[in-house]
Amino acid sequence: MTARSKVLSYTILAMALVLIGLCAYSVKKTQHDAERFFQAAQDLEIAQTTAKDILRLAESSQGRSDNFDPCLSGGANCVGNVIFTNPWLRRLHLAPQTFFVCRFEIRDYKLRSRWFEMTYSGVGAFLFEGSSTQTVPNEVQHKPQERYFKISGGHPAGYLGVMITHEAPVDLRKLAYRFNFSCLSRLGGCRDYEQMLPVLARKDLYWGEDPWKHEVKVDSLTFRAPLPLLFNNRRASSEEFLGNLGRP
Repeated sequence: MTARSKVLSYTILAMALVLIGLCAYSVKKTQHDAERFFQAAQDLEIAQTTAKDILRLAESSQGRSDNFDPCLSGGANCVGNVIFTNPWLRRLHLAPQTFFVCRFEIRDYKLRSRWFEMTYSGVGAFLFEGSSTQTVPNEVQHKPQERYFKISGGHPAGYLGVMITHEAPVDLRKLAYRFNFSCLSRLGGCRDYEQMLPVLARKDLYWGEDPWKHEVKVDSLTFRAPLPLLFNNRRASSEEFLGNLGRP
């Protein structure tokens, strides 16, 4: 090998190492940014935190934010998202596209509910906190614990997660608010609910209930819809959900 060939080989190797280092840094940074944002988002108080504080957090999140426009324009109501994902691992075919998303529901300039989800190829683990764990209007809850902590299937089909209120005991809140953020940086990613949100492996916290009991069947298709769906920036009733199936 000539001296020129050696220099070229070393140059290519050095560039490859630099690119690998940059990719590793970017992937880890996404994980750390998502974790920091999640910790800050937990401190926001339902019915107390103002839209201004939420917008400030979204702006400083290092994630991608969208749908906050009505509130940014001075409106009282909006449902905005902050999104983190792992594009480099997907581009290099080292892991599937994985997202961590936070959705803030703002009503009358105050935080009404928050929704976190981690998703991979149609499989998602979620955490919803609001004023109620009811998944449909006038739902009968058979266990007293379901009033403040409930594991439930969600919409779209393939989602499973936790619904809580401010009444949830501290130990249950800690379990619920424990996403596995290494899913955003792990080679191969995380491919099931329990990996993304470990509390879902705690079958004793299902309170003996079927988490998919609210699945809705229409024709030959199955839809699971227990989470508080939003249509036109407000909570939808079960009738509205059924009426909107199949609409663009």
